[in-house]
Amino acid sequence: MVSPTPGTAYSPTPRAGEAASPPAAAQGGRGLVLSSIATTILIWGFAFVPLKRLTNSELTPHPLSPEAFLFLRFVPFLLLLLVLLARHARRERPEHLRRDWPLMALMGLLIVPAYHLPLNLALRTPLHTGLLSLIVNLSPVITYGLAVGLGQERPRRARTVGVTLAFLGVAAIFLEEVIHNGAGGGRAMFSWAGAGWGLVSCASWSVYTPLRRRLAPRHDSRFVFSASGTAGTLAVLLLAPALLPRDAFHQYAALTAIDWASWAYVSLLSSFFAYWAWLLALTRYEASRLASTANLVPVLVHVSAAIFLPGERNAFTPSYLVGAALAVLGTTLVLREPRA
Repeated sequence: MVSPTPGTAYSPTPRAGEAASPPAAAQGGRGLVLSSIATTILIWGFAFVPLKRLTNSELTPHPLSPEAFLFLRFVPFLLLLLVLLARHARRERPEHLRRDWPLMALMGLLIVPAYHLPLNLALRTPLHTGLLSLIVNLSPVITYGLAVGLGQERPRRARTVGVTLAFLGVAAIFLEEVIHNGAGGGRAMFSWAGAGWGLVSCASWSVYTPLRRRLAPRHDSRFVFSASGTAGTLAVLLLAPALLPRDAFHQYAALTAIDWASWAYVSLLSSFFAYWAWLLALTRYEASRLASTANLVPVLVHVSAAIFLPGERNAFTPSYLVGAALAVLGTTLVLREPRA
C-alpha cells in the first residue's frame, strides 16, 4: 500500500494456465496517465528527505519517535480508507470476500506496521538515505528468489543475472562502508542496525507481493488497497496504548509548519495520492511496464539526498556510485518482462 517505492513490486511470470497481466487499455487520455505516472515517480523519489527530517535528530531538534510517526502517518486517514472500502466493496463477490479476507488482513499487517515501523527505526540511524533506499528497493530481487524457491516461477537467465548484480552492488557498498568506518574516516554514515531494519522492511514487502498477486484475479486492486490499508491502520490504532510513547502528543505539539508540510508530503501525497494514481495507471498499462519505470525511484532518492541533505554528499564516492548502478541495473533486469 504505502511503500516509498511500491511500484517496484515484482510480478512473477504467469505459469501455464494462469492469467497473464491485463493488456494495456486504449490510448485515450494517454498523456494524462503518463503525466500521473511521472508525478508519482517524482513524489516517491523525493519522499525519503521529509521522512528523515521528521524522524532523525540530526535534521530536527524535535524528531518524532518511530512509533509516534507510524501513528501520525496512517491513523488520520482511517476514515477515508473506510469510505473507499465501502465504495469498492459493492463490486466484490461475497464468496471471494469470505475466502480471502484473512489474506487481506495479513497484507495490511505486513505493509503498514511490519514495513513502516522498521523503516522509521532505520531512518533514525546514521545510515545514509541513498543506501537505505537501495536496501528497501531489493524487494523485487528477494521476491524473485522466493518465487523460484517455492516453485512459482522457473529461473530465467536474465533475472538470475539481475539478482547477482543487485546483491554484488549492495555488497560492494557495504564493504566500502565497513572499511571506511573501520578506518575512522569522517562522519559515520553507515549503521548495521539501520541496514538490518531496512532489510526487515524489504522482507515485509517481499512477502506482501506474492499475496497481492494471489488476490489479483479475484479482486479489484483498489478494493485490496482499501481493505489492506484499513486492516493495517486498525492494527496500529488498536496497538496505540502499548505502542505510543507517553509523550507522543507532546511530540506532535512541537512540530513546526515545515514539519507538518513534511508530514502532508509523506502521508497524503506519497502514501495515499501517489499510490492511488499508480493503481489507476495500472488500469491503462501493464504492470511489468510500470514496474520498470518505478525503478527510477532510488535514483531520484540519491538526487534528492545530494540536494537537500548536504551532510550525506560525502557518501557518494565513485565506488559507491558504481555499486548503486549495479544494484539498480540488477533490479531492472529482474523487473523486465521476459520475451515470449
